[in-house]
Amino acid sequence: MKNKICLLILSALCSIQLYAGAWYSFANKIPITKYAGLEMRLEANVKAEIVDEEASARLWVRVNKASGRGFFENMWNRPIKEKEWKIYSIEGKIDEDALTLSFGALTEFSGNFY
Repeated sequence: MKNKICLLILSALCSIQLYAGAWYSFANKIPITKYAGLEMRLEANVKAEIVDEEASARLWVRVNKASGRGFFENMWNRPIKEKEWKIYSIEGKIDEDALTLSFGALTEFSGNFY
């Protein structure tokens, strides 16, 4: 079995209400050097009550290196618009020269996001 680091975004029903034209990002950063080279997965249970069709939420994760950015994914091609709770995930590999891992969720336009 492969070694894998899992990151979970946990909250006791954290929500945000946004209005047209607005966006917001939740973020956290952790040291990751001892996990360099491992596979990782970010998971979150999310739902969205959108007001307009452009509104959505997304998870994101970025590996930070001394020389810039490593692995990056922000679900740009997989926006979250479901009104039912669903588990979403991002999987990738932590770069060998990784220093920190930034991760979180972002929302845009009008709606309630949980």
